[in-house]
Amino acid sequence: MLAQLQNLTRRPYTLEEYCALEGLPEGRYEFWDGDILCMRSQQPLVRLAQQVEATNTGESMFGNLKDVSARLYTLEEYFALEQSGEGRYEYWDGDIICMSGGTQQHAQISENMFYLLRTKLRGSTCSSKAAETPIKTPQWPPYRYPDTSVYCGKPAYEKDNGIDVLLNPTLVIEVLSPATARLDHGKKKEAYQDLPSLQQYLLISQHEVHLTLYTRIGNKWQRHDFTDLQDRMALVSINCELALKDVYENVEFE
Repeated sequence: MLAQLQNLTRRPYTLEEYCALEGLPEGRYEFWDGDILCMRSQQPLVRLAQQVEATNTGESMFGNLKDVSARLYTLEEYFALEQSGEGRYEYWDGDIICMSGGTQQHAQISENMFYLLRTKLRGSTCSSKAAETPIKTPQWPPYRYPDTSVYCGKPAYEKDNGIDVLLNPTLVIEVLSPATARLDHGKKKEAYQDLPSLQQYLLISQHEVHLTLYTRIGNKWQRHDFTDLQDRMALVSINCELALKDVYENVEFE
């Protein structure tokens, strides 16, 4: 795949090609003097190619992208893309999803959560990490990029093909997107909950006031949903409480 990706970027692209790609839902890209960088697609490459093909005709970069995306990928190819340094990606059973960037709502909620946790945890034994910190998930290898995470005590890291991966999160937070919601509620939830250190898993909607909190109680997980902006939510795993109005501060729903 790496050689094909190199061929894909071997020529400059036009603004028209960039605008066609930028117009896709759940995607954000930047145009740099003929280069196009993925800032967040949250789409598997195969699905992205299909959407691009549906919005564009004639010879362009998108025909090449379709060729690049017409198969599943190996972990070796995934790591080659991860180590290129341009964006964050997740590997899902042969699919590769770009996890960098996002909508304004997604970005605002992520920023709010990181700021709230950083402020409330100051002076404690726990510390929050931003979206750039991957978490090892042995059930669905190799690792995942949550929007925010918290570890307590001494952090444990492991090198995975040159990437520093966190092993012992206490709390994991994901801001939901249409393209990844099924993963966040399904396979990703299972992968996180399989970690012995994890005590709570929080999902936040970016389209409405709705938070879903899973809390470990012995060998089971208890679910609580919050839909009232005046609600307060207890994060017992890190000994703090959050007001929903603070989580959604400056967020305008479409």
